[in-house]
Amino acid sequence: MSMDEATKLMGPPGKTEMYRGKNNEIVITYLYLTNGLGYVTNAENESNFTPLIFVNEKLNGWGWNQLDNTAKRYEFVIKRR
Repeated sequence: MSMDEATKLMGPPGKTEMYRGKNNEIVITYLYLTNGLGYVTNAENESNFTPLIFVNEKLNGWGWNQLDNTAKRYEFVIKRR
């Protein structure tokens, strides 16, 4: 799935992050608010978001474990967590 297809299906992400892999792969993470929808004060808590991970504009997977695995595979450091 492409980034455009994901956005058409799920709407715009709540947050985005971009990383560069060891061989200049572009890794973009779309973060969608999936928990805590009724709690505005907790919306910024990362555990309330589910990441969709794109490598070179193609969906690579979703979830925090997948993001950790992608960071190891492409050798980049996640900014937070």
